[in-house]
Amino acid sequence: MSFLLADEQNKEQHQQLGSRSGSNKKKNTNTSKSSSSQGKGKASHDYPYPSEFYCPISHCLMLEPVMDREGNTYERTSIEQWLSKHNTSPITRNSLNANHLVVNRALVGLIESELKRSGDQPELEKRKAWQKQKERKEKERKEKECREQERQQQLQQQRQQQRQQQLELERRRVLQEQRDSRRRIAEEQAAEETFQRSEKLESDIIARVEAAGNKITINYDNGDIYYGQMEGGKRHGYGTYTFANGTKYVGEFKNDKMDGNGTFTWANGNKYVGEWKNSKKDGNGTFTYPGSQGKYVGEFKNGDYHGQGTKTRTNGTIEHSGEWEDGYPKK
Repeated sequence: MSFLLADEQNKEQHQQLGSRSGSNKKKNTNTSKSSSSQGKGKASHDYPYPSEFYCPISHCLMLEPVMDREGNTYERTSIEQWLSKHNTSPITRNSLNANHLVVNRALVGLIESELKRSGDQPELEKRKAWQKQKERKEKERKEKECREQERQQQLQQQRQQQRQQQLELERRRVLQEQRDSRRRIAEEQAAEETFQRSEKLESDIIARVEAAGNKITINYDNGDIYYGQMEGGKRHGYGTYTFANGTKYVGEFKNDKMDGNGTFTWANGNKYVGEWKNSKKDGNGTFTYPGSQGKYVGEFKNGDYHGQGTKTRTNGTIEHSGEWEDGYPKK
């Protein structure tokens, strides 16, 4: 059936519904007659009950009548199907949407009372089955909503936990940065204090060498000169060793090796002040570079940076502060 009714057709339909309403009242006085007429395949407009009980769209006895804002009543499924393709009333053509529909409870009660009065068991059973189906669907809908709410709550809890984890990670990161900053500051202060002590150590070494007795001078064939203490024909004690190229070591010797505290100044301007072992930088000391390279303050082993130390450029930028291994920052 086409739902696109013209205004004149609507008026004619209402006139027909009104005329049938009077005749239906007479038909309702004889329930058995109306039931037999249904069984024989009555015409679609031959209503056995008041015309108000029938949907103006489907012309079927309404199970769930709903009313619009203008007072027109329809079967819910029929009007919803209509509104899925239109946004106007099928009767008045005024604007209409599903949100405007409310259950016509008064008409529901009238229909059920009339069916019980007339003893229409097939229709009553049909409505009973429909009501059970409706309740089952409503129960399923509520259960689905409940599951969805639980799912949303779980998602919200997960998001909250993730947020808390992120906040905790951020808090830890900030704390770690603060600890690292304090550590760097402490290391810088310690490095500067060590460097200042190394300057004093250098002056102390020079003073001890100058104060040492029984020093002799040895001139080597390659141009090197040693001035200091000897024992058993070997450099042993305090002394100064000057290389032919201008490099100079001032400090302690053991068995012809630079061993103990000493200062070593290269011809290019590099300088090391600190501990020596077997003529290699070994222990705590300070290595100063000329120009913009800065200085290293910390531990040495076998002549290389090894252990805890800080390398700082002349402009104050720390190149690396922490663990060193064989002359390189430890990874």
